[in-house]
Amino acid sequence: MRARTALLLTILIVLLLAAIALRLIIWDGGVDSLDFIRAGIVQLFGASDFAVEGFSIRFRLRMVLSACLVGSGLAISGVLLQGLLRNPLAAPSILGITSGAGLGVVLVILLTSASTGAIAPPGTRIAAAIIGAIAALVLVYLIGQRRGVIEPVTLLLAGVIVSVICGALIATAYQFMSDQGVAAAIRWMMGSMVQDVPWIHHLAVGLIIVIGMVIAMRIAPALDVITLGAEEAHSIGVAVPRLRMTTFILAGTLAGVTVLLAGPIGFVGLICPHIARRLVGPGHRTLLVFAALLGAALMVAADLVSTRAAAWSPAGQIPVGVLMALLGGPFFILLLRRRPAAFQGGGP
Repeated sequence: MRARTALLLTILIVLLLAAIALRLIIWDGGVDSLDFIRAGIVQLFGASDFAVEGFSIRFRLRMVLSACLVGSGLAISGVLLQGLLRNPLAAPSILGITSGAGLGVVLVILLTSASTGAIAPPGTRIAAAIIGAIAALVLVYLIGQRRGVIEPVTLLLAGVIVSVICGALIATAYQFMSDQGVAAAIRWMMGSMVQDVPWIHHLAVGLIIVIGMVIAMRIAPALDVITLGAEEAHSIGVAVPRLRMTTFILAGTLAGVTVLLAGPIGFVGLICPHIARRLVGPGHRTLLVFAALLGAALMVAADLVSTRAAAWSPAGQIPVGVLMALLGGPFFILLLRRRPAAFQGGGP
């Protein structure tokens, strides 16, 4: 590892740890004292009975863990999509993946509630999110390609259309929910960090993201080659169809499982790969690591801002998805202005 890359990696890890530390001590009412934090940590590890401090720290740790998993999963998914499609504007939210995952979760919750009166179990919701995400991505790809060649403009328009359709189907599902269920679902679909996520969800999503990262690191050299073009990659020995299928399934799975923890959140998978590419270049192995860390840090920082903003908002915390849209929208416009070539090439 080059000295510059190692230095940047160290700085990024320090920034992530600093964001986590700030999130643990700051809440919507202000900043807690060191004695409060110390007491909470002592209670958390069983040195004494749980009190207010222990419950507060445990709650914040859940939020931090959710933010790290969501940010890293979306960022890795964005790197994979941009590398495979050779399109700097490719991202899970823009290509309709997160909307498809949201639709899958909402439908399985509605159907389970209607048939059994119970809440859909975690495994069912995870499967529904993954299936919805991959189905949306496959549909966007089929619409956006012609004879195996990606047409960038058509691909992005297909992503917008699929997102709109998924949004309409979700709105239709709301009509069959109770008023309380609709209110909670709407806030969740705005990209709100779920505050009472069971630890089993964190464990399942974390395991999927770790396995996904390992697979992504293994196919990273092939993604480096395919940036030259599908024909060049095939001539070198890359199995392009298999790589395309693996990358699509992996990107859809990683983006889909994050929806369980925070609802559909946009632009993380667009912003972080670009920043990481500016820092360390186009090599996908290093790019994946940096993008994952950037995604985690960005989501923790966004959750921190959302928490503090609750002090001035009558409705409570501003959904993280809203903050990311305010940040990602201008970033997307900037890319459109500075990267017109994104609409002139084709993917594999």
